Amino acid sequence: MSIIYRNARPEDCPKIAELIDLASGGIIEFLYHDLFPGLRPVEVLSRGLEMGRYPYNYTTTIVAEVNGEVAGISQSYPSRYHLITEKIRESFPSDRVAHLEDFFEARVDNSWFLESLGVFPAWQGKGIGSRLLEMTMEKATEEGYPSICLLVFADNQDAIRLYRRKGFEEDRKVRVHRNKLIPHTGGCILMKSQLKPK
Repeated sequence: MSIIYRNARPEDCPKIAELIDLASGGIIEFLYHDLFPGLRPVEVLSRGLEMGRYPYNYTTTIVAEVNGEVAGISQSYPSRYHLITEKIRESFPSDRVAHLEDFFEARVDNSWFLESLGVFPAWQGKGIGSRLLEMTMEKATEEGYPSICLLVFADNQDAIRLYRRKGFEEDRKVRVHRNKLIPHTGGCILMKSQLKPK
């Protein structure tokens, strides 16, 4: 099996959107459902990734490609961009934004933020997620950040074990109320890892 890791390209956006949706644990579906009649949330997200401004576009994504197909992704950027922007407030119903306010305000200042890490089920268990995480940490170091942070659902023990193996520790718990579209208990955990300067 030949795995290629590369920067994302515009044509990858549909698959990137699918993986971000998968990694979001229901948050993408919760935010986007029924907003654009005739379009699924991943289709709306894909268009945004292709046409959006940094960092909310494909340029912040590393792709793992297997046999010419996107198998996994890592999307990341400076943590100062992980917040509720005016565009978010204008684009989504206020009750949905309020539901996720704690989530979108959770970050470690002056840190690199891992927004999404996802691997399609057919390619899980082959080290792709682990390598994407390592590459994201390397990128954060190259960008000069002293730490990297991420949010993970508290009931996602497989992901938490991976992050702990890579040196992440719990920073604090983040409230995310359970919803039929966000079927997780215990909210999220903000995790961080100190990075060794180059």
